[in-house]
Amino acid sequence: MLQKLLFFPLFFLPIFSLFAQTDSLLFLKKAESQIGVEDAQLVDFLMLTMPGREKDVAAQLKRQSLKTYMMPPRKTDETGNTKCYALTACAEYYANYDRNYKVNLSPDYIALSMPQDDLTDAMTFLAKNGTVSADIMPYGSKFIPTSVRAVQKYAITNYLWIFREENKERQKIFALRKAILRGNPVIAEMLVSAQVEMSAADTEMFAAKNNASETAPFVVVGYDETRKTVELLGTYGSGWGENGYLEMSYADFARAAQRAFVLVPER
Repeated sequence: MLQKLLFFPLFFLPIFSLFAQTDSLLFLKKAESQIGVEDAQLVDFLMLTMPGREKDVAAQLKRQSLKTYMMPPRKTDETGNTKCYALTACAEYYANYDRNYKVNLSPDYIALSMPQDDLTDAMTFLAKNGTVSADIMPYGSKFIPTSVRAVQKYAITNYLWIFREENKERQKIFALRKAILRGNPVIAEMLVSAQVEMSAADTEMFAAKNNASETAPFVVVGYDETRKTVELLGTYGSGWGENGYLEMSYADFARAAQRAFVLVPER
């Protein structure tokens, strides 16, 4: 009888493995057919777990920060596109994650190539075309040089929707924490006041405003479950907040955040 019981799971193990492989192939085929994935199962399947994130998970569940992996905060110039600056900050994170040589990516190449000023358009362009090094197109570039045709492009594979405005507060925070726990910075579009840059001077906490009338992109790089706060990187340079970063309460973030995304890099 014992031999039969032992034989049963061993016999079916190859079948279960085959089913798992088939599911993976179906997920990959489905992902290849679309840019901008919203299906929850497919989002969970495609979202990376970055190397080293599996260590000390218990401590990371309480507090997590990816700030040390990010490039120095940059300030968008007067004519720059803040969405593209936030996007390239995330793309640089993946490009530089496990490399000694650090690359700066051009947000202006994306901005000047986009037909519309929308974050999803920018991510779609990055997936289809990539961007170039900032050595080729320095920050603040007003035109695209012909030399970009012959240089290396840095692209992503896809991007994932992790929540929308209509999601409940706890759903937004859960999705955010899961992404960061796996080692993925989150690009969030948030409702802010027109004076968002000035209002954050000399403060450690960023608060949602009742008179918020504009949307602005931020990169969420961390959370603190004990204090119930998230850690934001703005596109306002190192003079904004604490060296370019501010904390925000879970409640304020969930109220202000309209939609949020995670990139799927080429690896």
